[in-house]
Amino acid sequence: MSTQPTISIIICNRTDSLNPQLAENINQTIGCEYEPIIINNGQNKYNIFEAYNYAVEQAHGQILCFMHDDLDFHSVGWGKQVADAFAADEKLGLIGITGGQFMPCTPCSYWEGGAHCGQVIQSETKNNVAHKEPRKEGKAVEQPTDVVAVDGMWMCIRADLFRKGLRWDDMNFHKFHCYDLDICFQILEMGMKVQVIPEVLIEHKSTGTTDLVYLEQNQLFFEKWKHRLPIMRGCELSDKEIEQRTEMVRMMRMYLRFYLKTAAELKQTQSSKAYLLGKFLLNPRGYFKMKKKIKNNKY
Repeated sequence: MSTQPTISIIICNRTDSLNPQLAENINQTIGCEYEPIIINNGQNKYNIFEAYNYAVEQAHGQILCFMHDDLDFHSVGWGKQVADAFAADEKLGLIGITGGQFMPCTPCSYWEGGAHCGQVIQSETKNNVAHKEPRKEGKAVEQPTDVVAVDGMWMCIRADLFRKGLRWDDMNFHKFHCYDLDICFQILEMGMKVQVIPEVLIEHKSTGTTDLVYLEQNQLFFEKWKHRLPIMRGCELSDKEIEQRTEMVRMMRMYLRFYLKTAAELKQTQSSKAYLLGKFLLNPRGYFKMKKKIKNNKY
């Protein structure tokens, strides 16, 4: 009988089965026993918090791996690396591959505080052409490194924490944002560590979405956890540095909100019947090109 922990791989998917390429990639690289738990959310029945809570109830593994459905593992034996990391430190609660070591007392994500680390191969497909770019998230890590939060594309958590009160907060959050930040802060609140490890290299085949909905959810996260902010792990910043970085993030957010709000209003205007009629009357050929762009969300 194997003494290696079983990993439950949890994926909120668009169907009830994995893409065969992803399934084969996991099978060839994980290097330990695992069980796949696929939550079919093709009809948007669940938000991400509800889907993950549902999956936790079904999981039997000692380690729960929550991941996106558009990853490709480049490291062979990554499951053993994860198990060894947890075995080496009983206070380790969550593992990721990229994360932030400082978050100021203002709404933000893990990377906006300017102290982020880890590595991911970021790729995306544009016009049916794949683009890959190895990208370091701030400073590289050569050993397990403490952070305050990780990127939710891939996270491994001790299963027993969910029996001790850990839960994806589907009471306060109702979309698909900030689930990673919130679960990390819950684990820190339990007195456990959140870390980035260097042994697991993953390719992420899409980029995240920053929109007004994200900003709204991020504000909810801030209201819930502002009593713990500012927060840092694995780094040291002076009071002056904290003040400067906080002001920088506030300014960035102000301009980002203005941009996103203006873009949304512009898109709404360009989709109105009056605008489209005027566009057609002035330039019939350009009208059909523009309408195609709007349909493909490229305008």
